[in-house]
Amino acid sequence: LESTLVYFATSLRGNAGVLARLERSERLRPGPEDEELLEDAIVENQQAVEMAQIYRDIIDGTRDLMSSVMDSRLNNVMKRLTSITLILSIPAVISGMYGMNVDLNWMPLALAPHGFGIICVVTSVLCVGLAIWLARRDWLSRLTSSTLLR
Repeated sequence: LESTLVYFATSLRGNAGVLARLERSERLRPGPEDEELLEDAIVENQQAVEMAQIYRDIIDGTRDLMSSVMDSRLNNVMKRLTSITLILSIPAVISGMYGMNVDLNWMPLALAPHGFGIICVVTSVLCVGLAIWLARRDWLSRLTSSTLLR
């Protein structure tokens, strides 16, 4: 629509040039009735040029508004995905530390009889605690496919 308005405004400006030449022309001196028609055509052409410019400005404003709405939605989705990444990084870091080839004396709960279960519980508590904290800060709300598509 915007490119069509550009072509339309360009054509109207071209018509304005033709109408101005007709008005100044000595060879095609119109009669009194035709002179009024020519003046009306010039006025109407000028109004059409102004209307095309107004519509282009409206389209620019609408495009800017849609761009800001889409940017805002993208920011919300990125905030939610960052929160999910933070929550999922806790088990990855803890399992990465216990997966290293180090002496068992240096790893907490490595030699405990129920060490694996304790580490899993601590990891789960940390993840749930972080999820609750992020939810209270409104960083983690329900993320669905309809939220992504809105």
